[in-house]
Amino acid sequence: MLNPSSSFYLTTFQWQFAKINRLVVKFYDVSSGKDLMTFFLATTFLWIGIENYTQEFVIYWVSVITIPVLSERYEAEVDYLASKGNRDVKKLDRKFD
Repeated sequence: MLNPSSSFYLTTFQWQFAKINRLVVKFYDVSSGKDLMTFFLATTFLWIGIENYTQEFVIYWVSVITIPVLSERYEAEVDYLASKGNRDVKKLDRKFD
């Protein structure tokens, strides 16, 4: 069994700390403007990602709000169209059988 103070654990922790430290330094360089190309790439990718997320959120939110309201308001028309669609699917199913 390994002792927690053994050199294996110390070198593993030192290696992990060095990797984390390099990552933090890279983030600092990018955010401070020392690496402009990476800064612009990161900004572009974040902008595209946030824009896509926002569009999906808006579509989801609008559908969650409007579909129940519209289906309640136009309940008779929705029921008629649903039953008509159901009949059409059954006819199509009989046609393929």
